[in-house]
Amino acid sequence: ANNVIDESNLKASVAGTGLTGGDGTALSVDIDGLSEETMATGDTIAFNDDDDNGLHKITVDNLMTTTPKLVSEDTIAQASDYILFLDGGATGDTKKESVADFVDAINFISKKDLSICNHQNYNTLENLDIKDINDIECPFYLRIFAEDVSGAMAEITNILANHNISIEAVTQHESDRNNTTIPIVMITNSVKGDLINNAIKLMKNLRHVKEEVHFIRVLKSDE
Repeated sequence: ANNVIDESNLKASVAGTGLTGGDGTALSVDIDGLSEETMATGDTIAFNDDDDNGLHKITVDNLMTTTPKLVSEDTIAQASDYILFLDGGATGDTKKESVADFVDAINFISKKDLSICNHQNYNTLENLDIKDINDIECPFYLRIFAEDVSGAMAEITNILANHNISIEAVTQHESDRNNTTIPIVMITNSVKGDLINNAIKLMKNLRHVKEEVHFIRVLKSDE
């Protein structure tokens, strides 16, 4: 008598546990019979182990860290694939974004991103008004190798003056006994690249200027 199961009591006892049955029917899984709850760290779920064909449990933390490496490798299709990301805003939820939009955001070429830079009615990159680098004004660092003779510095500064290029700083190093050329280092005022390029061409033709004339654009802290 102790081994007899009261099927009516069994049906009532499994209610709300995710199982249904009893009272003349077999027990079966009933997900709809469970109350809804938000999953959190430390929670566990059941799974069937393929090795021992047994039921086990795993924490959601372990599930999230171990399952991604089980996914097979494939090539991303930029036009149609998606990636997952964690919303760093108020929700903190996992969301998806198309790979195409993600690439556009990195390259800063999408319509919504360019609106930040006041580029309206963007259709193609050809519509962007890209300024020629030689039209941009900035100071220049010049390094010139000239012979250590009288008048060499004057020839160089005259060329700069004829192009309305001012010198903000200049350093002329002393030559050693084994070298007859001296390095002259200059920082100019803010001028267009075309002016510097033209001045350098004339400097290279000077009899006392040797080697290449090196120049670098200088970014000032207040620009």
